[in-house]
Amino acid sequence: MRKTLLIPIYALITVFLLNACQHITSDPEHTLVVKGTVKSAKEGDKLKLQELGIKKIINIDSTRLAEDGSFKFITYLKHPNLYVLKLNKKHVTFVGSGGDTINFKAKRETFRRNYSISGNPSAELLKKYFDYTNKHRMKLDSLAKVFRASKEKENFYKIRKEIDSVYKSIVSDQKAFAENIIRSHPGTLAALYILNQRLYSFKLFREDEDYELFKLIDSALQKTQPQSKHAQDHHQRVQKMMQEQKEERIAKERLRKGAIAPQFALPNPEGDTIQLSGYKGHYVLLDFWAAWNAVSRRNNPQLVELYNKYKDEGFRILGVSLDQHRKMWEGAIEVDKLKFDHVSDLKHLKSPVAKLYNIDNLPKYFLIDPKGRIIGHNLSLKEVEQKVDSIYNSN
Repeated sequence: MRKTLLIPIYALITVFLLNACQHITSDPEHTLVVKGTVKSAKEGDKLKLQELGIKKIINIDSTRLAEDGSFKFITYLKHPNLYVLKLNKKHVTFVGSGGDTINFKAKRETFRRNYSISGNPSAELLKKYFDYTNKHRMKLDSLAKVFRASKEKENFYKIRKEIDSVYKSIVSDQKAFAENIIRSHPGTLAALYILNQRLYSFKLFREDEDYELFKLIDSALQKTQPQSKHAQDHHQRVQKMMQEQKEERIAKERLRKGAIAPQFALPNPEGDTIQLSGYKGHYVLLDFWAAWNAVSRRNNPQLVELYNKYKDEGFRILGVSLDQHRKMWEGAIEVDKLKFDHVSDLKHLKSPVAKLYNIDNLPKYFLIDPKGRIIGHNLSLKEVEQKVDSIYNSN
């Protein structure tokens, strides 16, 4: 009985594999061939073909290198994609499209640093970028050695200044080279990959500073390969950036100097609701802070001094905490001896009031006049002290 059951199972598996192979070979427009040689390969060396996904790397296939180091992968794809060839812990990233035959050659010892690749223009473009990057990495490695060797020297700070200057020059050159590739080939996955690269810890392109480049690639990819999941992910990212910029513009208008401060009502430690509108008739400093924020805690003694200096003249401080834990919040108030008013919804950075006042870091200070108008925002503590001093010393 068992034998009669096993026969159809094996038969089904065989038919499935045959159909899969036939599907790949009969649809060359959606077939990617990756082949080549890795010289000086050792017995047991395993080469992997992986797909570079949006959030993870996906294993596609693997093979033991032949005696002469040769290998061959065949895979099916619908749209151009980013792939990785991985040998032990070394890897090479490339672009592959349907109908491509990628030819790859390398040595085992220099697998990542020194290889040749052909068969796809974007793959060749990435190779050009990687070669340039490797030269800069070598220069930075040399700078690091000079830095370490100079730590005990008398003229260390002079050497460090020179090293910093060279470092900035290297980074600037790397960014200019990368940007040139991106602007010349914006509709490629190579450009998108380069856009997200770092030179060691330095991020070459930032959303706030280089938004125009992000948008350029998005517009181009939507024309050249809108079905690519990488293009779609980047499009969503750019849409989010556009929305954030819109909200930023609205926030700037809402919080501009001379505007009426946005109203809110929050509970104090005793549970009573405190409204910002209740401070009309007074100069009030909104102090956005948190018990967990080191800068806030460091500034608290100066705020106490400022409050004590002018409280009898009507000056008020309203501490708006972005804490999450009541005990931490109330404990910090007690330890730092903060005798002015405090409120919090204990929703951390997700507090609606934090969004209302566009709080992206702590502490943040807003100075409001007796009519409820903003007369100072994004002030440093020193600027707060100077402004409050000028108000009460001129009256």
